[in-house]
Amino acid sequence: VLVPAYNEEKTISPSIQSILDSDYPDFEVIVVNDGSTDATERELQPFIAGGLIRYHAKKNGGKASALNAGIALATGDIIFFSDADSLFEKNTIRNGVMYFSDPATGALSGNDTPLNPRGILQKMLVVTSHIGTGFVRRALSMASILPIIPGNLGMVRCDILRAIGGFREVWGEDLEITLRLHRHGVRIVYGASTKVIAECPNTLRGLWKQRVRWIRSY
Repeated sequence: VLVPAYNEEKTISPSIQSILDSDYPDFEVIVVNDGSTDATERELQPFIAGGLIRYHAKKNGGKASALNAGIALATGDIIFFSDADSLFEKNTIRNGVMYFSDPATGALSGNDTPLNPRGILQKMLVVTSHIGTGFVRRALSMASILPIIPGNLGMVRCDILRAIGGFREVWGEDLEITLRLHRHGVRIVYGASTKVIAECPNTLRGLWKQRVRWIRSY
């Protein structure tokens, strides 16, 4: 499980703890600190001191460079990449790995769910998330044209990820690598039962900034 982090002091501790609480028997957690200027490293100290995670600190170079640094360190068969503000359910890893029992499956797009929705806007986003994720991604997966593996919940076989050269340092690296996986003939499936819980915007300004970022990626 690969977690790139940049200035995530407020969220990284519960995020890492949720991963460590997973019920899957054999996994490693690699945290790459991408030149954080806040207390991210201090928040990680209990996990580092206890040998619970593998920690790598580097100069700031962007999310793609942090992901590639983690890929170079990974020893597992499957890379599971997430964000430092996402929370795992106990069975997130197990449910994701399940799809790879089919040797034809090379990558997986997971299911991200809003965290503690409050107010009309966030509750509306829960509904649109269920429609956009639960129905649209499932249909696109069945048609073998799933266009994106979300940056907070993706799984790719390690040998495939290394063979295509990892992530590229572009705006929207999760979209780019998904298209490149398609170009290499990799089968990508949608895993509805592979969930993470993530923050969602609670203001119109925050929602606008998020959607502009998504459109720029596309």
